Amino acid sequence: MLIEKEGGTVADALAALSLVRELVPIALQVLGHEEAEISELVIDFIRSYVLIVNASNEAETLEFLKRVVQVSLRRYTMPFELEPDGEGEDEIKFHEYRTQLRSLINPIGTRRPQLVVEPVEQMVAQVLSSGKTMNIRQVEATIQLVYSLADMIPANFPNTAKDKDVWLVRAAQLPLALLDAVPLDGRSKQVHIQYFENVCRYEKLVGTSPNKVVPHVAAAFLDERGLGFPSDKVRSRIAYLFVRFVKAQKQALSPLVSEMVPRIAPILAPGAVTPLSPEDQGFLFEVTATLIVFGNLEPQQKRQFFEELIGTVATRFQQGMLELQAARQQGIPEEITRCETSLTTVVSHASRLSKAFSKDVTMNSQSSADLFMNILTLFLDQLTPVNAFLLENIRQLTNRLVVCIEQEMLRLLPRVLGKFSECSSELDQMHHLLILCHQVVTKYKKSILHTGSNLGTILSQAARFASDPEVQAKFRQDSVNKSALLMCQRSFAQFLYAVVVSETLQDLAPGEAGDMVLESARRLAFLSDTTVQKQAIMSLAKCAIQSITHNGGRWYQPMVRTILEIPTLPHLAPTDAGSQIVLHECASGLQSMREAAQPQFDQVVAGLLPGEIGTNLIGMLSTLKGRELDKALTEFYSRIRSQQQKTA
Repeated sequence: MLIEKEGGTVADALAALSLVRELVPIALQVLGHEEAEISELVIDFIRSYVLIVNASNEAETLEFLKRVVQVSLRRYTMPFELEPDGEGEDEIKFHEYRTQLRSLINPIGTRRPQLVVEPVEQMVAQVLSSGKTMNIRQVEATIQLVYSLADMIPANFPNTAKDKDVWLVRAAQLPLALLDAVPLDGRSKQVHIQYFENVCRYEKLVGTSPNKVVPHVAAAFLDERGLGFPSDKVRSRIAYLFVRFVKAQKQALSPLVSEMVPRIAPILAPGAVTPLSPEDQGFLFEVTATLIVFGNLEPQQKRQFFEELIGTVATRFQQGMLELQAARQQGIPEEITRCETSLTTVVSHASRLSKAFSKDVTMNSQSSADLFMNILTLFLDQLTPVNAFLLENIRQLTNRLVVCIEQEMLRLLPRVLGKFSECSSELDQMHHLLILCHQVVTKYKKSILHTGSNLGTILSQAARFASDPEVQAKFRQDSVNKSALLMCQRSFAQFLYAVVVSETLQDLAPGEAGDMVLESARRLAFLSDTTVQKQAIMSLAKCAIQSITHNGGRWYQPMVRTILEIPTLPHLAPTDAGSQIVLHECASGLQSMREAAQPQFDQVVAGLLPGEIGTNLIGMLSTLKGRELDKALTEFYSRIRSQQQKTA
């Protein structure tokens, strides 16, 4: 105890504990005070005493701990002067007070979950038995408590095996009981939101009841308890939670899809009066697509549903472009901005639809690849420098389609990359274009060579963006562009590495163009950004190896020399984690280049590092691997630096 640490005796500590114990009854009275500001005055004191006596099994201690939990749970209910849906200062303070109460219960519930679970069980039973006659503040408090159980008892209680801890097993039944029968009668916005928050927090538990709780919750999402609730704020949050629910329970929902999709469709229909904002409708597009993909439906029915959904997006986009054209003709800035915002949202709806698919569940497998390629083509038709506001959202959709569509996507690449290049005049736009190019090359590899796309032009242009000071000087010299330049350099290095690995560099950038691209990579390898350096070194080493068989070794010696020089850079330090990553890539690159062409490598090293220095380096690369090589190389270059400093 602290008293003993400060020089006191055991007798002193026991006397002090006795004095503290005398204050406990008074402290419990204060904790139960109806004013939260008074009640919270003793929370720290009681928590400290709980931590002292929590390990004791004495009857008096157990009664005290039980009393602390009872008082705390009673005080969890919001007083009559506050509103469960209120957002005023008093309500905010009360929620902070609840946080303190949970922190008081936590050490008790973590060690003795039964002291928490049993009274919460009673509260849940009372709410369920009373139905709509229950005071709404008690309903709200109970739902909040069930949501926060993980803050008061062991957080793994939903996963507790039945033969491990009976109280944690009983705790796991509380969310299911609440979700199955709690009355949602519109009296409190917060109760409705918290109901669906519980659904998502306990998604694994919900999944254990696919025939009872899952259908009940699905119905609640779709009627006046959820998306039909008369509050924009509630509907918006529930629309987001609906996505999470469907993603988590998609297998259990499969038999219900034929009933659910027709109920969602009217909300998304063109021209429909919908209670959801355009942004929230995006969530429903994602929900509907997920239900269709994983639903128990015939292939033709799935395709029909997707035709209707994509048709809705196309109709909205075409109508939006007409409205934008009219607004531009009238010269109304506010209307132009509104139309542009609306159009970007419409494009994002197509991306939302695509989120139901993945590299494992492709659009081809659902007979819908052509539908998504058609909507992308429609968007590309309108993508011009004048309509560059569409670029980012169309790029996001394209990224998704590259993931989810097989070789058919290749025929669109020339159009896609041509349009994107035309509209990518800023560093940030180039950065995102390079991310797409990296993704395309990584997936389709040498197949890109037969598409007629301008990947080679983009690669050369990006090399200049990334390393040519004259090109960089044309952009605003501010912090935003400085950050954008770094991201552009990183994405170029990643794109180049994908090109090198796929062995397409000499096809995309033949002759002098390839030399220019690699010179750019060589410059980047000397920068102080670890990510850029690492990718550049990997590309240079790989190119050096490929050069031996592809172009007579023309790139081999310059690349070996470059990687030998990098560890001498002044910003690299043996104790810095980022520096160690760079040095590791240098070690790996040097070793792989030597393995690919040992005589040429040894000759290059002998010319650059004559005598014992070169011999030692070759010896390390010949006999060491992994961390041992990294360590030896670090020490090797540290000695070289020391000698250079002495010479200077």
